[in-house]
Amino acid sequence: MNIKLTECVQKSPLSFRVYAWVLTLVTLVTIVLLMQGRYGKQEIVQGVIREGAYYRVSPNKPGNVVEVYVKEGDTVKKGDKLLRVSLLWQDSNNKNTNESIYDETATRLGKIKETLLEEKNNLHKELIEINVRKVNYAKNYREAIEKIDLIKSDYSKKREIYKSQLADYNRLIKSKAITKAELENTKQNDVDNELAIKKVDIEKNALEKEREEKELSFHRIEREIIQSRSVLEKRISDNENEMNNIALQQDYIVTAPADSIVHDIGIRQGDYIDGAMPSVILKGESNTQSFAILYLTTQQIGLLDKDEELFIRIDTFPYENYGTLSARVTNVSDTPIKLSLDQKESLFRVKVNLSEGRGRIPLFALKDGMTLTTSLRQPPLTLLEWLFLPVVKTFKRNPDILEK
Repeated sequence: MNIKLTECVQKSPLSFRVYAWVLTLVTLVTIVLLMQGRYGKQEIVQGVIREGAYYRVSPNKPGNVVEVYVKEGDTVKKGDKLLRVSLLWQDSNNKNTNESIYDETATRLGKIKETLLEEKNNLHKELIEINVRKVNYAKNYREAIEKIDLIKSDYSKKREIYKSQLADYNRLIKSKAITKAELENTKQNDVDNELAIKKVDIEKNALEKEREEKELSFHRIEREIIQSRSVLEKRISDNENEMNNIALQQDYIVTAPADSIVHDIGIRQGDYIDGAMPSVILKGESNTQSFAILYLTTQQIGLLDKDEELFIRIDTFPYENYGTLSARVTNVSDTPIKLSLDQKESLFRVKVNLSEGRGRIPLFALKDGMTLTTSLRQPPLTLLEWLFLPVVKTFKRNPDILEK
């Protein structure tokens, strides 16, 4: 066999040269390809467009829609009624009276409320009466004090008169112009006047002491009435809360969470809702530009850095055929939305700003929730590096592999 091959080579030297040149050319091409940096891992990433400020309102208790208060395009304020939901009400009969438990409870709570309101009204009347008594007593006290002050003023004037008379009588008694009996009578009148002044002072002090006691009594009564009223108000509040809880077990009203415009209503009167899907979507005012949110797995998050430029393709017809949009990464989350060993659940959120660039997709045409797709690549690797990447990873993960 070797002899035949040697004979063939000797007979065809031109063919041998051709084989040698082809082998050399293939080797050179292979080396060039191995040295090119065009190889690396590529990952497809999906995301959504976020535009505007939308409030997705969903009732938290299942039931039937009894009434819808708004329609598309209406402007609503925070707290305005959107719809009323009737719950699945369950009732039973009292075994002793064979009456509806709900009716009995509602009647009992209503009577309790009437009694409490009547007691509160009586306390209010008592408080008004105490205030009237306090005002009247203050008026009578002022009048009595003024009268006592007037009497004391008269006695004080008499004191001055008696003092003047006594001084004159003491001079006259020496000249025997008056009798001693007249002098003694004047002294007795002065003593009686002083006693009257002391009596007036005692009466005034007694009135002041009585006023202090009355003020303390009025204050104590007012405090007791206010305390009783506070207790009654708490009991009334508890009673109303119990009545409201019973009412909420039958139906409730869904209100607007913020000032907005009714954008979409997905239910109508009589529909059954369970809270799984938003019933009303409200659109609020927003001056922010449209942006996109990308969701990357734990293996993909290493392929992206902040301020990196991307090209995004919109998955919505007909924009999927219009080319791509330019985007720049503005924020890369350092932690996943949910910690999990499952890569499908452990996703990192990446925010990117959009720009039209040279694409034919206008930003105003983008709608909230449109899906998009982009591709992420590893840094360029040569074919040789790419082929031996598993070996390099093995050495990096196990630096002591050669020592073993």
